Amino acid sequence: MKYIGVIHPAALARDPTLWGVTVADLQRAREEADHATYEAEPCDYVVVEDEAACRAALRLLSPPRPVALDIETSGKRITCIGLCQTPPHVYVLPGDLALTRESGFPAWARDAHLLIHNAAFDVPALRANGIEVGRWDDTMLLHHSVYSELPQTLAFVQSVYTRLPFHKGMMKFEEEEK
Repeated sequence: MKYIGVIHPAALARDPTLWGVTVADLQRAREEADHATYEAEPCDYVVVEDEAACRAALRLLSPPRPVALDIETSGKRITCIGLCQTPPHVYVLPGDLALTRESGFPAWARDAHLLIHNAAFDVPALRANGIEVGRWDDTMLLHHSVYSELPQTLAFVQSVYTRLPFHKGMMKFEEEEK
């Protein structure tokens, strides 16, 4: 049996600003009701291993369509960069590789249209590592402009707009299980 968490109707009655997330919850419940079991959306991760493979991947992520970008950091060091233009295909660039001129990423980032969640963190982190980002939109700001009363975290936004489990939450859960 599947379970889908939704906002309790009494909470909606007390706080009408929750209407948007309630509608999203009910739409998700309706979609899930069509299937007896939960099937995760497919995800095809490609870890780019060298500069030639990086340049080839970047050629596949062509303008004018935007590309989702997310960076992971350890302190001030960029450990990896995730890029996705057409789900379920995700390219993961190791940070040390992406930051090299030979990878083609620095020039590509200047010309690409990027979708970044919390660009206020990611764009300065990229700049601090010598990567100038051209055109970008911030999904956190876009979500905030539509639903300013709702949480702005990546976990919440992902739960509303996709069927994917929150990857960072899954990693934390797996670490706790160990």
